[in-house]
Amino acid sequence: MKWKRLVFLSVFLQMIAFPRFDLSWFAWVSLVPLLIAIQKSRNIRNAFKISCFCGFFFFLGSIFWLRYVTWAGFLLLCLYQAVFFGLFGMSVKFFMEIRKRFFFFLLAIIPALWTVSEWIRAEIPVMGFGWNLLAYSQAGNLWVIQSAKWIGAYGISFLVAFINAGVFLILRTGERNRKIGIAAICFSVFALNLVYGFRECRNDRGPSGPILRVAVVQGNIDQEEKWDAGLRGLILEKYLKLTELASFDDPDLTIWPEAAYPGFFNEDYSVSPVRFLAEQLKQPLLLGSPHREGVGLYMNSVYLLSAEGELKARYDKIHLVPFGEYIPFKPFLSFLEPYAYALGVSDFTAGKDFTIFELPSPENGPAVRLGTLICFEDVVPELARKFVRRGAQALVVLTNDAWFGKTAAPYQHLQASVFRAVENSVPVIRAANVGVSGFISSKGKVEDRVKNERAYDTWITGVLIRPVSFGDLPGTFYRKVGFLFPQICLAGLFPAAFWVWLGRKRKRSV
Repeated sequence: MKWKRLVFLSVFLQMIAFPRFDLSWFAWVSLVPLLIAIQKSRNIRNAFKISCFCGFFFFLGSIFWLRYVTWAGFLLLCLYQAVFFGLFGMSVKFFMEIRKRFFFFLLAIIPALWTVSEWIRAEIPVMGFGWNLLAYSQAGNLWVIQSAKWIGAYGISFLVAFINAGVFLILRTGERNRKIGIAAICFSVFALNLVYGFRECRNDRGPSGPILRVAVVQGNIDQEEKWDAGLRGLILEKYLKLTELASFDDPDLTIWPEAAYPGFFNEDYSVSPVRFLAEQLKQPLLLGSPHREGVGLYMNSVYLLSAEGELKARYDKIHLVPFGEYIPFKPFLSFLEPYAYALGVSDFTAGKDFTIFELPSPENGPAVRLGTLICFEDVVPELARKFVRRGAQALVVLTNDAWFGKTAAPYQHLQASVFRAVENSVPVIRAANVGVSGFISSKGKVEDRVKNERAYDTWITGVLIRPVSFGDLPGTFYRKVGFLFPQICLAGLFPAAFWVWLGRKRKRSV
């Protein structure tokens, strides 16, 4: 069927815009075949089916790495995420009922619908999954993404969908003057965004404040070995040796990845060699470790040890992964617990506090403040924004993508970190078990990453030390208001939908 060819073309264009293909410019036309298929569909129900079909195969291909964790969960997630594509498609079909002379309004309505659908699927409570937003395909195009400090990642998704809508309308509109008008508007918007991004990237102003030399440690521990009790000593020894290696460059802070410590650090603290190493090297250490309190209370945590080996503060992960770190809706899904735990699902408790870690400034100035995001928390824009609103001058992402094998997952994950840096205008430091570990500037540039002699940056062991400038930049518009961009799109769609509904009602009554 012709609509299937169009849908598979759309799936292909979307997939190659993301890692590992990284052909990001195809994202600007990737929705056009889908929009044509929606327009040709018989009715709203058919448009829903076509768009679900597109969404399912897009996620089937782009997050295929999730099969390493669970095949059943992977397929269910693809189906679940496809529903949001379907809602987008049926909504577009509804608005295509606009009378011909007002067809032009779809140029704003289509990207608004896309933005709202991404926002809902990413941030719906409990089941949100904000992976591979359309904006993330542009993470490597620094000139394109600078406006994220105004409108966030969802705003960049709007921009990419806007150009897609423009190309679609040019192809499907017969009138020459209308084609020229749409092309002129799209070119103007795209060019203005690029000019703004170019000027921002040329502006070298960064945080003017104390500079800390930060070391990130990439342990490269295979997931099958990570919790093997017989390998615990070897794993810990590896991290200790890498930290000692980094100490020769005298860092002001060393960072280990998520759950790098092979045990419960709070229970081992008094006799842990990690404590003695920090004290011996006289260097603060930030490390990920599970935390246990009493019987049955576990947290996925980050600890800060001072240069004297004292335990200064702890952050407990707030946004847990459903069916990965806990079973949601336990009163209704308790029957799944035995199966879930047999598959390795943890039983963590979510943290509540946005802990800000403070480090002494090397120039004896004001303390330096860090916010930490664990695992996929950097995929949730609101969490990063709240940390920065509470005073974080930089964000640290501690993660473990070893679950997903040698796939595109670490690179897709890196794209989210890039946007958190731009949105909040703060540097982001990443410490990942198997990669990608490195440093991202407040402009979103990946300045350096842990690499080996063959320039591989995942599934390799190493350390990297870079100076990071900490300071207080004026708050971005995104931090203050721009995070509301998807809600503004949603609010604008209500009167538009009412207008279309009235038009359809009048049409039936004639």
